[in-house]
Amino acid sequence: KRFEQVDKRLEQMQQDTNRRFEQVDKRLEQMQQDTNKRFEQMDKRFEQIDKRFEQIDKRFEQVHQEILQIHRDMRQLAMWALGIFLSVAGLSVAVFRLL
Repeated sequence: KRFEQVDKRLEQMQQDTNRRFEQVDKRLEQMQQDTNKRFEQMDKRFEQIDKRFEQIDKRFEQVHQEILQIHRDMRQLAMWALGIFLSVAGLSVAVFRLL
């Protein structure tokens, strides 16, 4: 009788231990799923940030090209202004000599 009680007690302890291990396994699995979800969310955020940086980079390149074009235009206008100034100065000298 005593052995039966000990045997039942051992069996109960084994069942309890098995239940606890199952609970721990479930918790670990849930934690792993949560971690995977978080990593997926982080990956999505990084992809969004990468896309945003690409857009910013494209915009900076556009602005850079626009600035270069403005610089070319200003240089061309300066050359025209110099040409017009020299032409007017030449005409003025010619008019003063004729007078």
